[in-house]
Amino acid sequence: MGQSQASALNLSSTVTRNDAIVYTDLDDTIVMMDVDEGQYYELDPIASRIWSIIENGQAVEAVCKNLTEEFDIDPNTCQQDTLEFLQAAKEQNIIRIQQGDSAAQ
Repeated sequence: MGQSQASALNLSSTVTRNDAIVYTDLDDTIVMMDVDEGQYYELDPIASRIWSIIENGQAVEAVCKNLTEEFDIDPNTCQQDTLEFLQAAKEQNIIRIQQGDSAAQ
């Protein structure tokens, strides 16, 4: 029961980077490596921007607000695409989800 709630990803979830991921900026993309798992990832420019936004933890809703202000994208499409990317990143252990007010500053 508690595990599904803790791992639920929605617009009010706060997401942050997994500190175990080593990364570097390469032009307008980010190349990263999960040293523990030996996995290599390359993020496109928008995914790279999401990575930058969540550096210190950020609510998914705030990530979407940032993206819609910076890019010409419909808010609903942005929310759907951002949630899909973050869900995949969570499954690959690239990001962490923080629930509740513990991540708020």
